[in-house]
Amino acid sequence: MNFRSAQLRSAISRYDPDLLFLIRGLGFRSWAFAEARTKFSWWVEADERVDEALREVPQFDHYFFINSSSVEVARHAGYSHTSYLAHAVDASVFSSLADVAKDIDFSFVGSWSEKRQRFIDAASTSRKTGSFTGLKWYRKTFYDRRFRRIVKGRYVAGEPLVQLYNRSKIIINITEWGAGGGSRRSGMTMRLFEVPATGSFLLTDQSAEVEFALSPGQHVETFSDIDDYRTKMRFLPEQCTGAQTNRCARYATCSCALLL
Repeated sequence: MNFRSAQLRSAISRYDPDLLFLIRGLGFRSWAFAEARTKFSWWVEADERVDEALREVPQFDHYFFINSSSVEVARHAGYSHTSYLAHAVDASVFSSLADVAKDIDFSFVGSWSEKRQRFIDAASTSRKTGSFTGLKWYRKTFYDRRFRRIVKGRYVAGEPLVQLYNRSKIIINITEWGAGGGSRRSGMTMRLFEVPATGSFLLTDQSAEVEFALSPGQHVETFSDIDDYRTKMRFLPEQCTGAQTNRCARYATCSCALLL
């Protein structure tokens, strides 16, 4: 941390930027950016850790949170220079690719956890082919034959990730963090913007902010708990091909309609 802080302080001294914008905000000593003229920070971690963010809020001219619940906590603590800022998506990168076959029934991108394992187990019993990419999946599922053939690696990004989304009939998003459950959970991951941008189908857990930018049942589909998730996974049509010329009437961004 001291090394990174020294590098940041040196860069600020060298470039004298009009605005310093730190994503996440943690990981630097306060002296590293003390000389910056204007300082913004963006907390992109869980709202359960809001106390960590509050300790550094006074050091910045404005502080953004990915969780609207954290903004409420900060405002209650007397910090008026805080506000909500969601993720965004580069539509020139995440886009629909022509002539890409929907040959993967479902995919998941993210590190292993016990919670995610329960949901993935429910998915793997109802679908034929899957793709999982993320940390710890190899180690945690090494002796499970179902997973040995569908765990594809530890990390995927860039063009391979866009290809994966385009090839998948359904992409699952299971958020690991969030103090509340269902629509009481606060915060959205980048997948909620990246997947719809590719024209593919996203089944995601709920959060308080989903309807700020998306319409469940039109742009994405949400599930409230594991039983709701299991039901919706079971009714995804086998005949879905993802052909962009055959979009369904219910979902504006995807040709794969859930039979609800």
